[in-house]
Amino acid sequence: MPRLASRAPQGAPYEALVEAGWAAMDRRDTTTSIAMFQRALELNANGTDASYGLGYALLQSGRPNGAARYLCRALVRAEGPTRTEITGLLSREKLVCP
Repeated sequence: MPRLASRAPQGAPYEALVEAGWAAMDRRDTTTSIAMFQRALELNANGTDASYGLGYALLQSGRPNGAARYLCRALVRAEGPTRTEITGLLSREKLVCP
């Protein structure tokens, strides 16, 4: 999947912010990634992709407790391969959903 620029413009739609978050993760820029996913969640608090991305970015930045919160939120709504990815990540990192 192609990635967009790391910095989404002000007022960017949810999908563009999620893509920008993953693009930043591709470059291992967790600070920008976290910011993009948080902005996406401001637009759609129930966004599965943004919750998953934020959880992943938090995990990569060494914040497993915060990561678990968002990964578990994403897991509730995730389907198919995304659900499998999240479940595997939680298991590998020994994180538990409440």
